[in-house]
Amino acid sequence: MIIRRIQKEDLPIRVAWMNNPKVYSSMHFDVPILLENTFKWYENNLQKTNRLDITILDEDEIVAFGGYTSIDSKVGKAETYLFADPIKQHCGIGTKAKMLMCQYGFEVLGLNKLYFVANEDNYPIIRVNEKCGFIQEGRLRKEYVASDGTLKDMLYYGLLKSDWKKQNKL
Repeated sequence: MIIRRIQKEDLPIRVAWMNNPKVYSSMHFDVPILLENTFKWYENNLQKTNRLDITILDEDEIVAFGGYTSIDSKVGKAETYLFADPIKQHCGIGTKAKMLMCQYGFEVLGLNKLYFVANEDNYPIIRVNEKCGFIQEGRLRKEYVASDGTLKDMLYYGLLKSDWKKQNKL
């Protein structure tokens, strides 16, 4: 697997995946996602220094999209997000992709901490991140409205570079 900056030609695949219930049910954006709006989003984010949106490929095939957002260069941290091909979920792609994102974030971007915030019932993404060494650091109570209208908690997970290096014996 390799990471590269997202490219304009990747956007139709990204939009199709984001409009799939397997993806949007656990993410916080409104559907439908329109390609025209995604082109504008792409252009608006190209020059931003506090985010990097990426495409993850395996043998030249797009297998996931992700990114580093809210990059704080003073603290050396960034929020991460990841979503895999909805047809190939539960095949280990997410864990491999997130491990690669950790390596890239720490070794290439020079970050000290990666974090993510997930719906409390998003067990697949929580498990993927726990396999990569992320630990729960907090709970944001009654933070989002679930599809059934109830208020639910969100969980804050973090991973320090030092812990990642120990875990990976680097």
